[in-house]
Amino acid sequence: MGLSQSHADFFHDANQVDGDQIEIYEYLRREEHVQWRNAPWWEHADSKADLLQIHDNALRSTDQQDSALLYLDPKARLTLKDALAIVPKLMHNGWISPLVALIDSVDTIVQSVGLALLSKIIHTESAESVFVAVGGMNKIIELLYSDSSNVQYLALEVIYTLCARNTTIVPKFCNLGLVRHLTSLTKSNAPELMLALLKILRLTLHQPAVKAEMTPCAMLAVLMELIKSPNTAIAKVSVICIGLSLPNGQSNGELGGNHSAWMH
Repeated sequence: MGLSQSHADFFHDANQVDGDQIEIYEYLRREEHVQWRNAPWWEHADSKADLLQIHDNALRSTDQQDSALLYLDPKARLTLKDALAIVPKLMHNGWISPLVALIDSVDTIVQSVGLALLSKIIHTESAESVFVAVGGMNKIIELLYSDSSNVQYLALEVIYTLCARNTTIVPKFCNLGLVRHLTSLTKSNAPELMLALLKILRLTLHQPAVKAEMTPCAMLAVLMELIKSPNTAIAKVSVICIGLSLPNGQSNGELGGNHSAWMH
């Protein structure tokens, strides 16, 4: 149970719909070796100055990593809880662009690795800036339509992390059709996906840009159906989302014809 459970906890493998018990770190190790054989890091330097710059960047990266481990004996055996706390501290903004590139893979395991690590690292303004600059928002939206529900779930987790940290990014996601995409995902039969998208909706419904899209995307009609869900958590969050949408005049009109339905 040890390794597989560790991966499930760290990578948010909530429903294990794809079923495979994959040694993700071993997969990454093989990929790293392939990259090393193809192009060692020093071959990217066009000049001595570039080489020195790469070396300096590497040292700064190492210093940041070392600072997270000052209190830790490298040979100490860690508990799962300790490992989950330490790994995010080892990451820095230099990881973001490579991780965004990973989610372009056709391999859902690689995509899951990239998404899971991104959700751990994009907790600062500078990290968000890098993520947006390298095209991360569009790629995350595209992955909401992945054939893998685990990839979809992890993409929702990244969106939630970004929106929870900085509310000003919510209108940017709305410009990419966030509410429409969430509405499409409600067709899923996976409770974990439903709860993940409702969590985002509950978080962002305070934003005018989200409220404005509720009626055009027929999300209110969907929520009316979801309150009848046999899953108590889904039904409860759906009622909360309906309540949060009430200040919108159009929403009130739409709710009028269904008031008796959601009260029971």
